[in-house]
Amino acid sequence: MSSEPDTTSTQDPPAALATVHRTTTQVSGASRALLHGAAVASLLAVLGFLIVAAVVFAGPGNTLDHDVATHVVAWRTPMLTALAMSLAWTGNFPPLFVVGLIALLMGIAFSSIRRESLTVTVILLCDLVVSTTLKSIFARPRPDASLALLHLHSYSFPSGHSLVATSLFAFLGFLAISRQRRTGARVLAWTATTLWVLAIGLSRIYLGVHYTSDVIAGFLSGIPILCAAIVTCSPAPSAHDTSSHPTSASPHDTSPHDTFPDRRA
Repeated sequence: MSSEPDTTSTQDPPAALATVHRTTTQVSGASRALLHGAAVASLLAVLGFLIVAAVVFAGPGNTLDHDVATHVVAWRTPMLTALAMSLAWTGNFPPLFVVGLIALLMGIAFSSIRRESLTVTVILLCDLVVSTTLKSIFARPRPDASLALLHLHSYSFPSGHSLVATSLFAFLGFLAISRQRRTGARVLAWTATTLWVLAIGLSRIYLGVHYTSDVIAGFLSGIPILCAAIVTCSPAPSAHDTSSHPTSASPHDTSPHDTFPDRRA
């Protein structure tokens, strides 16, 4: 009795090496594209920040900011005020300290999420340093206290809450999006993250504790931190995702003579 034929076929060594080289090139190309994209986004954000600062401190931006701050008062309602207060609380020091501490402990305890958890802690430290440094450099006073619902004594430019929203909250959204397989879930996570970030910035204007340009500058100053975090925690492209050629031929690719040997002999 003849033995069953082997229905699988493998590539010749040169072909296999070529496939490995092609896949490696595609993976490194995807990594380079991510790095280039992050670098360009960061440079554009820095340039945008400098433009906003120039408009505010050497142009008409200050007048426009005061006009917006005055008109916002007419939009206030008890429900919107309660919502703005809740959004503002998410960017305050106590909850952020708790988030950073939990992330640090989780990074130490669980190796599977160590990189992401420690990145959250590093983001918070970067936010603190960047916000404190920029506020000290520009030393812009807060809006008129008579228009504010909260009374803060630190400087105004840029908005620390907006910086945290762009760097930390957007990064948390990125982690949620990257773990979703279904397109609908990814779109939902992306939409929720965008609305959350924008709502925090708008809440600072609504509460009268920041000018519009403060919020825009805060968003822009958080983008380089966000880009660095995404590059650090982006999953490396796999060979399965980048290679359109299988490393071994499927049974359907074999010829009939390979699958069913001639038994006439």
